[in-house]
Amino acid sequence: MLDSVEVPPAPLGEEFMLPVESSPTVNTGLAWTTAAQEGDTFQITVSLADLSGREIGSEMFTYDGHFARFITQIFENVPEQFVGRLLIESEKPIYAVGIRLEHSAGDFQLTGIPVDGFIF
Repeated sequence: MLDSVEVPPAPLGEEFMLPVESSPTVNTGLAWTTAAQEGDTFQITVSLADLSGREIGSEMFTYDGHFARFITQIFENVPEQFVGRLLIESEKPIYAVGIRLEHSAGDFQLTGIPVDGFIF
């Protein structure tokens, strides 16, 4: 590991935007959880778009606990070189955070990415 960076505090909300990047050496991840009661389930929609706003894909998940995936694990059709944004919409408040993984020559770096305040 080259370096580590603390993860920013995860805000509580129902809608978030996250800048994302994917390439042979970079991938962006998303994680969420909530303070919901055990057994409480609800829908969360994750939509991927390029910088021009063209939607690449959309997936719906049923919240049943902590979730963490890279965008290439959520969407099969992410172009090899991709920069865009992820929109996360939840029926109930969740805590969300982004993670950027960069690797080269056997080393890697994880960086926390805040999910609020990005305008595309």
